[in-house]
Parts: sequence; structure tokens; C-alpha cells
Amino acid sequence: MQTSSLFLLRDILQSRRRRPGRSRRRYRHRPVGAAHRRQRQDTGGKNTALALFGFASSTHSIPAMPVVQGAKVPFFARFTGADAIRKQNDYVYTIRATYADEIEKLIGFWGPLGMTRVAVLHYDDEVGKQNFQTAAKSLDQFKSQPISIAIKRNVDISDADVESIIKADPKIILVTTLYAPLAQMQKKIKKLNKHYLVTSLSFAGASQIAKELGESAAGITVALTVPLPGDYNAAVVAECRDACAASGHSGEVTVTALEAYIAARVLVEGIKRAGHDVSRESLQKSLSALTRVDVGGFVVQFKPGFRHGGKYVDIAVITRSGRLQS
Repeated sequence: MQTSSLFLLRDILQSRRRRPGRSRRRYRHRPVGAAHRRQRQDTGGKNTALALFGFASSTHSIPAMPVVQGAKVPFFARFTGADAIRKQNDYVYTIRATYADEIEKLIGFWGPLGMTRVAVLHYDDEVGKQNFQTAAKSLDQFKSQPISIAIKRNVDISDADVESIIKADPKIILVTTLYAPLAQMQKKIKKLNKHYLVTSLSFAGASQIAKELGESAAGITVALTVPLPGDYNAAVVAECRDACAASGHSGEVTVTALEAYIAARVLVEGIKRAGHDVSRESLQKSLSALTRVDVGGFVVQFKPGFRHGGKYVDIAVITRSGRLQS
């Protein structure tokens, strides 16, 4: 997410600095590890970072929260739908839907089709357990309860995990982990000549799933928190393609790149409205006042006391060629 959005931020903000009378604040990209080290130095107020942008998961984002609150620095557009981040403090701004929104969308789609016996592959931590509970709540309307397949982070799927899935005999498997456990699960299940429908949260990454599984990814459905990157009729997709091309990047636009582009556009709009000499305080005020930002048809809305501007969720299926199709 950070790399995808760096180029857009760099180009727009550097051109903004060149205008007469503009502040000469520098905008830099730092990898997450380096960012954390800089954050720890920030408690004395010496760090001039304007905002923290594009952090990956909740496991990367939560450790930053003490510094975010202590230094009063806006924390913008983290790449996670976990409620644990949204509830942190007044400096956290999000543009993507929550995992709860995604789960409700997926179950709302599959449930009426009779796919109510659901096995949930989730991490055995706070966010993973919350995802399982959300699935359970969403399945109440169908008088069904999900089966929990809990795994540790950064640990391979075991044969015992796969045996638990087969024993549960689900109609569909809801994956709330990253792509690696999903891919491992699919490969092991295939070796046993078993087949289950699989649907996944956006967190796994559709392009990563397709790359890891190849043609075996065909038929997996995924939640999207942005429009289809292949929908060239969507203005935001065309604008993202143009921005990538202008930055020297060729190739297809991915879901992650599109989300990063939208996030960068919204952040830039906040910076533009923050006044001549942009500060953390002025940026926070301008972001909070962004009641409506239309990025090529993708609308982000903040309001006083509510800093979570996106609820967009759609569903796509991965084809044999690895493309996404609605």
C-alpha cells in the first residue's frame, strides 16, 4: 500500500511545494520498520512528520497508536478493516469499509443461496475472533452457526486444520486471513480430492491469491472495498491508470494500488485545504472537515466526531486467467 501510493503523493506534493508562497515541508516515504523507529523518537516533538500514511495491518498499526496520540499526528488510511484500529483515538482516519461490513456482504450474498453451513478460517487473536463473532451474528438470520478454524499468525496450515475443515463438511469456507493460509489450505484440500466453495475478505488480496494458486484460484470469491480495477468505465479506475502511467508505472492496476490511489487523493485534498503552512493540527482539522470527497465516483465522507469515510463493499470472482470479474 505504501509503495503504491508513494508515487502519487510525491508527484502532487512536490508540484505543490514548487508553487510560490508554499511551505517547503518535505514529504518522505519510509518503510514500516523505519517508521516505527522514527515514531519512538517523536515523543520529544522533534520529528516533523506531518502524518503517518498507508500502514498495513492491525499488527503494524496498533503499535503506532501511543505515538499517534502522544504526538497528535494524523494516522491516515491504514490497510485494515479491523474495528480495533477505528476505536483508537481522534487522529485515526479510515477510508475503507470494516471487516464486519465485508462479512455481512458475503454472508448476505451466499446465505439466500443456501450456503449457510460456514467454516471460518481466522486468526486466533483479537481481530480474528472478532471476525468469527461477526460471522456468527450475521448467520443468525439463517438460524445457523459457523464452525471455527482458528490458526496462529505466521504459522503454516496444518493437516489437522484441514482435517477439521473436512470433518465440519461446510458448504462454503469464509477466509479472514492473509492469502498464504488460504493458498496452503486449498492445496492440501485439493490433494485429498475434496472441493469447497471459498470466499474471502479483501485482506487476503485477490491478486496475491491468483498469483499463488494460478488456475486453482478460479471460482474463489473475494470482497472488494474499491471498484473492480478492470472496470475501465469507472472514472476512478481510469484516473488511477493515468496517475500510474504518469509516474512511470505500466501494467494493470491492482486492487491494492487502486485503494492506495484513492487514499492518496483524499489525503492530498486534506493537505490542500490545511492552509499555507500545513501542520499536524491544521491537517487534522481539514481532514475532519472533509464532509464529501468524490474521487472519480468513489465517495469518502467524514463528519464531526466520525473519521471513517468509506463503506463501499462489492464481491468479485477470480477467473482462470487470474482476473477479477463481478
